[in-house]
Amino acid sequence: MRTHRMRRLSLLFRGGLLITLFALCGGAPVEDLVESLPLFGTPPTPQYSGYLDGTAGCDTSVNGAYCKVHYWFAAAAADAGDAADANKHKPVVLWLNGGPGSSSILGLLQENGPLLMNAQGGLMENPYAWTNVANLLVLES
Repeated sequence: MRTHRMRRLSLLFRGGLLITLFALCGGAPVEDLVESLPLFGTPPTPQYSGYLDGTAGCDTSVNGAYCKVHYWFAAAAADAGDAADANKHKPVVLWLNGGPGSSSILGLLQENGPLLMNAQGGLMENPYAWTNVANLLVLES
């Protein structure tokens, strides 16, 4: 059991590092670009959502034929007067919710992301989003 946890942590770390490098190099996969969100439209900052493949070295007897980790990357908001690529120079914050049954996406959409779920089930902009000062990488744990 301990080996499985260590492999999972290793996969999360490698995945986070990979996405961070993509973001900093401007090489996030184009097919993962989120162009529109239901009940909202175009996100306020560039966002990417997809899966990292961690099948190599994965215990397929526990996880099935494929091991994937879901990520969501929200780029930092550009400050007034900044160049279009200024968010590349802002830090990357990695968010992992803890505990069983607590999705990291809940943290993104209820606490620190650029959008919050509202009472009607839609989305609204978050004036206190961490993306005001940093890029936000959320890994589903």
